[in-house]
Amino acid sequence: MLYYRYRPFSEFSLKELMYDELFFASAEECNDPHECWDFLQFPPDYDKWHRVLELAWKNVDEKVKTPFYDIVCNYLVAKSPVTVCEVLSEKFFHPLLEKDCLKNPFSYSLLINLVDFLNTYLKEKRYFVSFSKTPDNYLMWSHYANQHDGFCLIFKSLNDCLYQAKKQMREKINIERNFGIQVHVSEYIGPKFKFCDVIYGEKSALIDPFFYFPQYVSKCKVENEQERLVFFEKLERHYLEKGACWGYEHESRLLLPNSMSWITGGKVEYTKYQRLFHYDPSQLVGIIFGSRMTQENRSRIKEIADEKIDSRLTAASNEKRFFKFVYFETKLSSKERKLELEPLEINSLSTHIKNDDASFEREYEEWKKGWCLEFSGPGSARKTYVV
Repeated sequence: MLYYRYRPFSEFSLKELMYDELFFASAEECNDPHECWDFLQFPPDYDKWHRVLELAWKNVDEKVKTPFYDIVCNYLVAKSPVTVCEVLSEKFFHPLLEKDCLKNPFSYSLLINLVDFLNTYLKEKRYFVSFSKTPDNYLMWSHYANQHDGFCLIFKSLNDCLYQAKKQMREKINIERNFGIQVHVSEYIGPKFKFCDVIYGEKSALIDPFFYFPQYVSKCKVENEQERLVFFEKLERHYLEKGACWGYEHESRLLLPNSMSWITGGKVEYTKYQRLFHYDPSQLVGIIFGSRMTQENRSRIKEIADEKIDSRLTAASNEKRFFKFVYFETKLSSKERKLELEPLEINSLSTHIKNDDASFEREYEEWKKGWCLEFSGPGSARKTYVV
């Protein structure tokens, strides 16, 4: 499968190309205000709310908290069904604080503890990299590639994944924070990121937020590993949901594994450096030039890409994989308001084949079918990765 990453022409984008960089953005850094929105709704379940309060107030003296269990639980049940966004809004607990029985310093402190606890489990930061499954969408070139003055990187997925560069692999993110106690935690990343298709629609699947808490709250037992994976995929679904108006993007994204606020006891955010990764350069198999890109800018991009391909051939490594690398350009159709994609040149093991060469069609067909050379030690073999 081929995936496309639209980029504006800038020194920053050239740096990304030179060093095989992928930056995982947060929802706040994206242009959709509903990005990763928590469409989660609490049902009116007294027992589960009571168990949430037990965990949120576990370090509070029994004499202080016991009188407030029924008051707070009944208030939450009366307000239910209620969304996470509503519960965490600034004024949600104001009516409760106005009750005579709660007009004391202890009640305010208990509610603060509850909100902090809810934030720890229900407002995790998620980070992702966006790709498209289409290379010739007019709006994508306008919105994400400098009004057709930018370019588009073409990636070949391997086993539905984009792998990290071996020499620059980051297998874990170390977290050191002080939330009253010193915390040292490592979040395992792994060697690859799976492409996940975005789901478009106005309505989001409502998920019971109680399942985000420890099992003690929901009392939900997961019997086997497959059931556990299905369960957490369902919980993470809203990170892949967008409004139907964004459907033209045909987006697929890579997700960075979740940070562990529930372990550290406080909100964890990755730094920008921790969100910077390097992809396996062999999976970059082409570049598309925008219809408005100048020849000078095309030459700068091509110089970088050709040098990268040449360096891969001479790199000291026991295992190498080489796909042909194709340069394209988009053209404005003279017959209708659409873009036409034209292959220009193929870099095949440092042999440059222009689109008017006799062998171009054969080489281009092999590229489209996913053929590559895989080297292992002194030998090599042809292998295909189906597009």
